[in-house]
Amino acid sequence: MTSKTTLSNCGQISLTCVRQMSSSLRQMIRRRAGRCWKSAVPQTLLDRVSSDAVRFIKLGRKSVWWPLANTLRLGFRQFDFAFGAAGEWEKAKEKFASTGARTGAGDITRTLNQVRDFFELPESVLWCTMEDADVWLCFAETKVVVLYTGDDTAEQKQGARMRRAIDRWRNTELNGNRLRLDSMTTKITKVASFQETICRPSGASNLLNRIQSSAHARAAQAHEELVAANVERFSASRA
Repeated sequence: MTSKTTLSNCGQISLTCVRQMSSSLRQMIRRRAGRCWKSAVPQTLLDRVSSDAVRFIKLGRKSVWWPLANTLRLGFRQFDFAFGAAGEWEKAKEKFASTGARTGAGDITRTLNQVRDFFELPESVLWCTMEDADVWLCFAETKVVVLYTGDDTAEQKQGARMRRAIDRWRNTELNGNRLRLDSMTTKITKVASFQETICRPSGASNLLNRIQSSAHARAAQAHEELVAANVERFSASRA
């Protein structure tokens, strides 16, 4: 059966076709889609973000979950979903430790913290990832959807848990300019070498500045111009 590819609506394409594409072609389409969007991450959401509320997420081994559009994905199928959903993290930790998936106490705790972040962080957290030569951003719904049904092969392809993005992943800052990796400082990009799945990037404040600074500068200039115009009108009325 031949998959249909729809390049309308700013380059939306079927998952089957994405998987069949070469990485270079996939990059080209995603870059084109980013330019078509024009709009950027909503200011109303970004206004709530501090550097403590930014998380980097790696979307599967070799980015296998990245083509699964507009979602956050998590593995760690050995964690008990019911314990996580109920917030019973000590029980979840004990059961996970008993599986032998991680053996060191430190490794188990780090894994627990990542899973807990995925389950508990609110929708006001800004998630970022690095794919197709860009930095991508999204906010995510709080609902965690179970994907794992006992099929380990399927879990490798789709993940064990999912959160849906609010709106979509975006690769633009507030002015609509593309967030190219080759234009970022190493303070931002070094998180790509992180060996785990979720972390708070040390360059979070730098990333927020990159996203917001140009728009804030433009707003400040507009405010100054408005104040100057009001002063001029007031002075003219007193003359």
